[in-house]
Amino acid sequence: MKLFFRVDRAESLRRGIDMPYDGPTDRFALSVTPENLTGIEREVLAAIMDDSLDCSRYALEDDPSSIKRREFVGDGMVLPQPDLDGLREAITNMLINRDKRAVMNDDARKERRILWDGYVEEAIANPHEDSMRVEIDRDGVLVARGGYASTTVTYSIPGPLECVDNASDEMRNKYAVAVAASEQAREAAIVVAMPALLDIRDKRRVREVTADAAQAAIYARLPQAVRDRDAAGFATEDEIHMLIQRIACSDVDYRIWQPWGEWDESSELDSLSDAEYALLCRYKQVAPANAEVTPYLVQNAEPFPDSAGGNDRKRVCLVTWTVGHTVIRIAVPMDVSLLDDRALTNTGAEERNA
Repeated sequence: MKLFFRVDRAESLRRGIDMPYDGPTDRFALSVTPENLTGIEREVLAAIMDDSLDCSRYALEDDPSSIKRREFVGDGMVLPQPDLDGLREAITNMLINRDKRAVMNDDARKERRILWDGYVEEAIANPHEDSMRVEIDRDGVLVARGGYASTTVTYSIPGPLECVDNASDEMRNKYAVAVAASEQAREAAIVVAMPALLDIRDKRRVREVTADAAQAAIYARLPQAVRDRDAAGFATEDEIHMLIQRIACSDVDYRIWQPWGEWDESSELDSLSDAEYALLCRYKQVAPANAEVTPYLVQNAEPFPDSAGGNDRKRVCLVTWTVGHTVIRIAVPMDVSLLDDRALTNTGAEERNA
């Protein structure tokens, strides 16, 4: 049968062997009788030969225990001379080179394994701190997400390493033990955190009950006609919210206010005059206990009702608090002429302090 090889023309010339010129191609057809070859020689040729009977494209895998073709093309067989003796010499050289590569690869793997073992040992000796969000439902059962109460626990864990699989068996076992220990530490941290987590759940339940009662109480103060219309589905959420907001503002003695709008631009004020600061303190004095009062500079603010002439409507205070489940957000004027109590009184605050 005819097999195709590449021939080293320069080596053939050195050996005084004529190499016929068959054109620019490197492929040379050599007639081979399989029965004249040894078993190993036939195995090598069968391994590297492709479907076109070309034996010049593939080399052998770097595994001395078997004769298999390497998957990628390259380092194929090159005959030193175009005859059977050249073929046998090329087969011998291919097996020798395979074994040399195997030894070199094995030495390189040993060196890399020593390096990888060092990385793994360092990761075990220097764990980093990791954290996990722990959540429970209303019944106190751990859930993956969407829990009723949550907290965060921290624990130590060896660094994740991609080279762990390439390390020695001994180091892989040590790393597995370290990972198992970190998992046990995480479970222990969860157990320790459970009492605090249950306390968070219970406090949230109390807050919800309190908020439900406050919401029901302020809703009951709406006009009966509005509540009937709301029950029938003919009142909007914005309308109900505005009415509740008016009642809440009357409870804290804010007389001049407007809903906090989405103005074109707003930013917190970082400087106030003495009179403005005094007005800010008055606003805080009558505000509910859970309120936040922050001075702002806003653009395109709407005029305040009943405000004194000439006041700077761009300087306002944002007052935010909650009544039940309703968030109240209003703007009150930073008009120093309002210190005469036309914007607020201290009656509510004095009654609460009493």
